[in-house]
Amino acid sequence: MKFFYEEKNIRFNDVYELNPISRRELAARFGCSYKAVQKMSRLNEILSKEKLLELICALEIGDEYLKEFEFLLEDSEFVKGFPFRALTFRKMLEENSPLSPKEQLLRFFRVASEEAWEKAYLTNDTELVAVNFSECDYPKVFAAWFRSGEILYSKEKAAEFCRDDLELLEEKLLELAYRKEKDFLERSLELCRRYGINIGMVPSFPQVQSGAVGIFHKKKPLLIFSNRYYHEALFLEMLFEALEFFRHNESGMFVKDMPGLVENEE
Repeated sequence: MKFFYEEKNIRFNDVYELNPISRRELAARFGCSYKAVQKMSRLNEILSKEKLLELICALEIGDEYLKEFEFLLEDSEFVKGFPFRALTFRKMLEENSPLSPKEQLLRFFRVASEEAWEKAYLTNDTELVAVNFSECDYPKVFAAWFRSGEILYSKEKAAEFCRDDLELLEEKLLELAYRKEKDFLERSLELCRRYGINIGMVPSFPQVQSGAVGIFHKKKPLLIFSNRYYHEALFLEMLFEALEFFRHNESGMFVKDMPGLVENEE
């Protein structure tokens, strides 16, 4: 089968038939619901360039087929592995953008090239973003999850950070938990901001469950928690572990419950 995107509209089932894995497995890889995959198949949707590339990567179509999509070859290796559709759904990437998927991702991560992205997110170069996801089971998914939180929450207005105030912050957090307020989480986040600590609650992407990551962003602690910590007790436990890390460190990365990454010693 041979067709080129510029000459012919390519439909969902044209590509899916090249490697028809189960629709549930495809939904997990594609970063959407099973019902969404069913709908795309039932309607046999015409694919945009972005969705076509996502589908090719999710289906892990071999090179002999990928060559049929010549215009995608330059982007394919770098884009493969990122939760592109989920990022678009969360408004982190623009739908129907005139930019290529690769260009959109580079802009999202605020880097100029693939090499710059690898240096920023797969090394210990603390002059950049001070994170290293190279040992993760899903480095591109985790990097996208962390970057989403960084974008959403690093600009939150937090007070000056002072380690000497951490003990007082912990006392106030415990008092808040003791009162069992319904809006405990919101109040806790606001309280932490008053003590110089920004916390972002960012749901995991469908491919894998994230945990918690913390760094120093412009000399202030920035914590990104996944949705596994929405429960009050789990949130407090993880927050206190992170505060202990920030109490004794001025750089580095706090890590917890991130598959493949070495966790901080307690």
